[in-house]
Amino acid sequence: SDGAAVSVSTRTHTRPARHASLFFPRSACMHRPATTPRFSCALLVWHPLFSLASCCAKSGLDRVCAFCLGSGLYQNSLSGTLPSQFSNLTGLQYLALSQNSLSGTLPSQFSNLTGLQYLALSQNSLSGTLPSQFSNLTGLSVLGLSQNSLSGALPSQFSELTGLRYLGLYQNSLSGTLPSQFSNLTGLSALQLYQNSLSGTLPSQFSNLTGLSVLGLYQNSLSGTLPSQFSNLTGLVMF
Repeated sequence: SDGAAVSVSTRTHTRPARHASLFFPRSACMHRPATTPRFSCALLVWHPLFSLASCCAKSGLDRVCAFCLGSGLYQNSLSGTLPSQFSNLTGLQYLALSQNSLSGTLPSQFSNLTGLQYLALSQNSLSGTLPSQFSNLTGLSVLGLSQNSLSGALPSQFSELTGLRYLGLYQNSLSGTLPSQFSNLTGLSALQLYQNSLSGTLPSQFSNLTGLSVLGLYQNSLSGTLPSQFSNLTGLVMF
């Protein structure tokens, strides 16, 4: 579905069956080399378009592998809200809670998790707006919040997340215009915003995103013309 043609008029919000989404872990393998301390671990997470590997060698009971929490909790039947107290887990690097039944809003306190590299909360029932405070998470490479019930505008402050390689916000109820400031996210490989209620024109500044392979904007209410500057996006394989 991610490779569908561009559409700026068709309105469809049918949610597909749950599946392993783009850039969310389909498998995780934890192992402990014999030479590392007992409570150390190495984790390999596989993604369809690129791999993330993290070795978090933490010794002692007071430090645990940064991804152990998330790697064991995605694709379950967890419900309730996201505890704001998780903001105290300041050593967390990976948090994957996709494909559950979590509800409520995104805690703005998560902006304290400045060590996060990977935040995946897709395919839940989260609502409310995108906290502008998430712009503090400048270490993020992957931000996946798709297939929820999020609403409101795209925070222009997200343009400060210059380390992002993947931004997935598709199949929500987001509205407003596309922030031209997103042109600062020059490290992006994939920008997935399809099946929302976005309006306005396509910012010509997006032509600065020359690293893009995937740009998904279909099934919104975008209008205007296609900027000729998009010819600079020579790496696109899905548009």
